[in-house]
Amino acid sequence: MSFTKVIVAIIGYLLTANYAVGQVYFYVEDNNGLAISDAVISVTSLSKAGKSETSWTDTKGKATISIKPPFIIQISHLNFHSHSDTIRNSASFNYQLEAKSSTLKEVVVTGQYEAQSAKNAVYQVKTVNSEVIKAMGATNLEEVLSQQLNIRFSRDNAVGNGRINMQGLSGQYVKILIDGVPMVGRTGTGNEIDLNQINVQMIDRVEIVEGPMAVNYGADALAGVINIITKKETDQSVFLNLSIQEETVGNEYSLLEDGIHNYSLRFGGRITSNLNGEIQSRWNHFGGWTGAGEGRNKEWYPKTQWMNSGRLNYTANQWNLSYQLQQLSEEILDLGNINSNNPLLDPFATDQAFNTVRWMHQLQAGFSLGNWKLNSANSFTDYSRTTAQYNTNMVTGKETPTVATEQDTIFYQSWFSRNTFQGKLFTAFDWTANGQLGLESTYELAGGTTLSDGYKELTDVAFFASTELNYKIRLKVRPGIRYTVNSIFHTLPTPSVNVKYDINSYVQIRAGYGRGFRAPSIRELYHEFIDANHNIIGNELLQPETSHSYTANLNFRFSDKLKINSGAFYNDINDKIGFYTPERADLPTTYQNISVFKTKGINAGLRYNVKQLQLQAGTAFIGRYQQLSEDAPTEVPEFIYSPEANLSIQYHFPAVGLQTAFFYKFTGANKDYRLVNDESGGTQAELQQIDPFHWLDLTLTQSISSQFSMSAGIKNLLNIETINDNLSGGAHSGGNSGQTSVAYGRSFFLRLQYQFSKPINK
Repeated sequence: MSFTKVIVAIIGYLLTANYAVGQVYFYVEDNNGLAISDAVISVTSLSKAGKSETSWTDTKGKATISIKPPFIIQISHLNFHSHSDTIRNSASFNYQLEAKSSTLKEVVVTGQYEAQSAKNAVYQVKTVNSEVIKAMGATNLEEVLSQQLNIRFSRDNAVGNGRINMQGLSGQYVKILIDGVPMVGRTGTGNEIDLNQINVQMIDRVEIVEGPMAVNYGADALAGVINIITKKETDQSVFLNLSIQEETVGNEYSLLEDGIHNYSLRFGGRITSNLNGEIQSRWNHFGGWTGAGEGRNKEWYPKTQWMNSGRLNYTANQWNLSYQLQQLSEEILDLGNINSNNPLLDPFATDQAFNTVRWMHQLQAGFSLGNWKLNSANSFTDYSRTTAQYNTNMVTGKETPTVATEQDTIFYQSWFSRNTFQGKLFTAFDWTANGQLGLESTYELAGGTTLSDGYKELTDVAFFASTELNYKIRLKVRPGIRYTVNSIFHTLPTPSVNVKYDINSYVQIRAGYGRGFRAPSIRELYHEFIDANHNIIGNELLQPETSHSYTANLNFRFSDKLKINSGAFYNDINDKIGFYTPERADLPTTYQNISVFKTKGINAGLRYNVKQLQLQAGTAFIGRYQQLSEDAPTEVPEFIYSPEANLSIQYHFPAVGLQTAFFYKFTGANKDYRLVNDESGGTQAELQQIDPFHWLDLTLTQSISSQFSMSAGIKNLLNIETINDNLSGGAHSGGNSGQTSVAYGRSFFLRLQYQFSKPINK
């Protein structure tokens, strides 16, 4: 029986299975139908004097009891009111606990002086938690973020990954953080991050802030910030998580080779009363997808990743210290077809391997001084990427390197330090003022065959300050300013101001403005990549970018069950740095300043949670404009718009421990004007586009016991592979084929997960 048929059979089984027969178990949730983990279940038998039992709910809110009824049950949790009941028969029971008034709902940290509820944050923060990631069956972060509005990805088969786009801006304008520390990207010398190199198993939640965050995080945070908050099990004396996921790639699957194979381990706990730690390891193998390829050659390259990490946390009364080490080893293979034309030689194939190694050290510390806190985040990243071309003897398996011009390497090292001092400034009448002072420094060193000769260095030292004025809780105003000293370019101050106002307990308004300044990166200045498939050079004459950005949000909170939000943004960038590909094929692609580039958009969405149902829906329109030529600045319409829509539905069946999830995203046509040659030998503007497409996933998760769960699902249910594309080819494409690869077709997955934890003092 094929793997696909097995998955279909398992999905049918999960839909009909009922584990409630003959068992006594409890499912505990809040008023929104969300599972409550670590609730204490205390049972006292009514038939056998003195017999009692204690259990705790798992991450699905489920607990099992071995004592036979009748008995008295007491359910308690730190953040919820207790509940008692008398149980007289063996069955399944569902309880809802009332949250205490002091409970924070959705806590966020990105851009905040300290952790606080999303409702009180001056920025609009969207959160995707680990339960949603698990429900998606996601094996990489791209799968998670692609479901969000205002975020898109484009496939780059030449390097084997996807590129993010937010608010109509490329990944160069999206700051990717891990626990507040910037991440180094796939190129090593740019901010465009390969999100598939992040271990999704370590993610507790992802916080997304759209709009300018330059004062907080630097000039390359114009489109927004994506902050990956990692899991920290500080309340467990010991825990162990094991996960195995098998997935088809379209119709392709075989054990350990074709398809996707994802195995992960996470283990840790308390070492002493003040010290806890953990280790993680994840192996992910993607067997590639043949697609339009022939023989050994595949349209999507095979990829193998090892991701390992470790963490130590030390906490005392007024201070804490955390060290984290993350390691990535990745190999992407471009397999050539077999050449057997010469009967005197063994058949051989010309293959190419892209190997990436990254070590990221993080050291973070916090110290409290009364109403003030000192936080320090420091990191060192050592990144290298090598490309090796070789001939593989198909008889002996021997690999022989080809000419030296087909081998290249790049290394990149980054030292980062961010230190902030924040606290209360004063309280007067109905006003309260908090403030923050910060010093941030970055030193970058890069070299290799894809940069022009010699090592390249870049240093940034930034000073930033902001204050948050609060008036009667309802009004927050946060002005701020950042000034950066750059080792190559003269810089400008970047001010910002953000406002949040609660019209009443149901309606909130947020608005923000930020000025941006971005100096060219090492890659944009000195990149030099010339081989059979690439012809790219940097431009040392590039000028820094400047920008003005505006955001606004209007939120309605009718109850804890129903929330509606809307938003708008506008970005105006001068001298934007982008690729320029000449019409002549013999001329290299390079970087140039585009005098005018603008994006704007609107969006609206709702969230509805009631009992076991969680529903989210939204729509957005994104407009883009760029001046094609300084000689004809009004030759094209001001903006071209593209629509988006998404819908997610999750439903829990607590009686059988089953959760269903449905995820849908519509991505509208990506249109743009490009200059093309006309019959007279000149150029004219032509509207080109990448066609729209729909995406649909369906997953089921079954709790087998308090420690075991099983998930199965179908991704890309509509079987999307390629879509029409007549936009000009990019730097890696070498031309436009008329098709863009979006996915590898419909796939099926199966995941088994084991979770064990022992809470402290329980």
